[in-house]
Amino acid sequence: MGFPKDPGCPGDAEEWDGAAWVRGVPYVRGWEDADAAGAALVAALERAGVEGVSARGDVDADGSGVVVLACPVSAAEVLRAWALAAAADSHG
Repeated sequence: MGFPKDPGCPGDAEEWDGAAWVRGVPYVRGWEDADAAGAALVAALERAGVEGVSARGDVDADGSGVVVLACPVSAAEVLRAWALAAAADSHG
């Protein structure tokens, strides 16, 4: 089912599974990139001993990839500590 063209939306929009999709936007490529990045991140975290993190690829409205993470609180605390340590190191 097609939608009337919205002046703020390039191309023709179509409804698919409850979402508006715009022709010509590389959703699949963005999703593939995000899914691969998420899998690589989970693998790296597991090598570092951080368990229970999962990731899935998704896309923004413009087709750019987004990685959606889910993790237990213990993993979030480890990631937070690493981020704070990296920030402290970068500020000398």
